[in-house]
Amino acid sequence: MYETIRVGRLQVTFLKTAYDMHDKLDLFEATLAPGGSSLIPHMHVDYDEIVFGMNGIVKWTIGDRDMPIGRGDKVSIKRGTPHFYMNEESVPARFMMLHTPGLMGPQYFRDLATCFDQEGTPNLDCVVAVMMRYGATPLMHGQTAATVVHE
Repeated sequence: MYETIRVGRLQVTFLKTAYDMHDKLDLFEATLAPGGSSLIPHMHVDYDEIVFGMNGIVKWTIGDRDMPIGRGDKVSIKRGTPHFYMNEESVPARFMMLHTPGLMGPQYFRDLATCFDQEGTPNLDCVVAVMMRYGATPLMHGQTAATVVHE
């Protein structure tokens, strides 16, 4: 197991990485504090994502629908699908994420962590630059997840 990486209100701990799995997958556990989100609606160009709810509830906007993901729930997000997530509850939520193939790894989250100041405020230009380096395409121009998926 790898170290826990804190990125704003998100903490991730990798269980398996592309390095361990011959580039086939990345698998990590995530804990999202109340009010935490993916910051920017985005899509992945070169990999698929599967989310497994463990406890708490995270609202995911995937394509054109909102989906609460809680304990025992699973959702698959195909590459090229716009998505965004947020914890609107008053308690932390935990979920597992599987990326296939494995392209991001722990370094993506370490790089994202450098985009936050001491108070936890993100520099969105930095976040966008990191996302683009790792194949996560930000959906820009001030669009919210709802406007991105309903246009």
